Amino acid sequence: MDDKLIISVLNGKKFSFEEKKTFFVGVVTQMLFDTVKFKRNADLSEYLKPYEKELNKGKPFKDYLYKSRTLLAARVARLIIDNTDRNITNLLINSHINYLNRNIILDNTSSKSNNNNNSSLLEDILKERKVK
Repeated sequence: MDDKLIISVLNGKKFSFEEKKTFFVGVVTQMLFDTVKFKRNADLSEYLKPYEKELNKGKPFKDYLYKSRTLLAARVARLIIDNTDRNITNLLINSHINYLNRNIILDNTSSKSNNNNNSSLLEDILKERKVK
């Protein structure tokens, strides 16, 4: 699912809080299994800091959880579902949206720089052909 669409659903007023919370559990689970955004399991620790702080009483998740994305996703999903404080859930949703926004900006920046590099390479090749 497109990150911009996820942001619009989580920010929108179309769904009830419980529906957003259920959707959020699915989105976070999908994010934890995404090997494009997080190539190594250890890369997940930075993304999960707000979840550890708000849902796990500030204690980091045990190392064995980071060795298995399935165990980690199950723990995070259970903590989100069991959480009854709307403020904490909204804080986590905003944290997730901020993470997505940072990645959208980084993706746009890197794709622009790649396009610039490709076009200059193409220009160099065309110049070489004209010279010959």
